[in-house]
Amino acid sequence: MLPRYWILLFAAALVAAGCGQRSREERAQPIGGEAALDASLKAARHRAAPEGAVLVVFWTTATPPTAAVGELAERWSPYGLATLGICLDLVEGGGGDEALASVREWEQSHRIGMPSLLYEGGRAALEARLGDASAGPGLLLLDPDGKRIWADASFEDVEGVDAILQVRLGLPPLADAEEGCVC
Repeated sequence: MLPRYWILLFAAALVAAGCGQRSREERAQPIGGEAALDASLKAARHRAAPEGAVLVVFWTTATPPTAAVGELAERWSPYGLATLGICLDLVEGGGGDEALASVREWEQSHRIGMPSLLYEGGRAALEARLGDASAGPGLLLLDPDGKRIWADASFEDVEGVDAILQVRLGLPPLADAEEGCVC
């Protein structure tokens, strides 16, 4: 059995060599298939309050999330909403490194205000995990256990998500909740 100081010395050597470290850009924008999708969903469910929800936003560079979606995520995050963006530009490995660079450049210039996964796995696996809402740009609301609450195949019904979250979190209309009013 190795003495403890050898283990610590080995770990320090790995850190000093940069073993396993990714750039800040790569940490901020994970890329991957089914395993990365599962890890990202698990992290989002962990960020949600026990009675909260996870808003999954499926987007592409051609159909990005609207400002209303960003406002919704920002408005409800203090009340237990976690948000995860999933970029569909790389589904089925489409485009390779050039497409990846293009998506990352686009995402940085447009400042998508949520953790995002650049998903490059198979469409069938994505639909098996998240249902038909993942077919294109749109919204999916999950409870912290991963069960589907609501879905919209567009970014049109942000008010519907507001109403569902209000009821789910047991809050009065958000304008009243922010004023501290219990109406």
